[in-house]
Amino acid sequence: MKMHLQRALVVLALLNFATVSLSLSTCTTLDFGHIKKKRVEAIRGQILSKLRLTSPPEPSVMTHVPYQVLALYNSTRELLEEMQGEREDSCTQENTESEYYAKEIHKFDMIQGLAEHNELAVCPKGITSKVFRFNVSSVEKNGTNLFRAEFRVLRVPNPSSKRN
Repeated sequence: MKMHLQRALVVLALLNFATVSLSLSTCTTLDFGHIKKKRVEAIRGQILSKLRLTSPPEPSVMTHVPYQVLALYNSTRELLEEMQGEREDSCTQENTESEYYAKEIHKFDMIQGLAEHNELAVCPKGITSKVFRFNVSSVEKNGTNLFRAEFRVLRVPNPSSKRN
């Protein structure tokens, strides 16, 4: 009986020591669900700050997308597909020096000119000849850095026109 009492006291002392040592531990358990939720909230906050919004926009029910928006989307998608095709075609082991350096893409809006200066003297004139002016001097002072230029026009159909 005395032996059982000593063993019981030793077990109680060990249990008491275990509870004291556990209370001294500074480690906390990790809640991965909580960490993931906080990370998603942080990323959402970064996206909203990039868009300069304080809260997510309310979902709008838009039944009809304007033609101009669809045309802009389609032309952008076509441009990206063209660029992807060009990139696949030019994928070779040898890269030229001009392909090595990063390229910048700039968009320039058209400058409205006077009607009397809207004629082409050198080109054969037709009913559709026009001169388009762009001011690119604000971006690039050295014209030798120009690699490639594209002119893209959005054609909005005229419903009252006889020809399209």
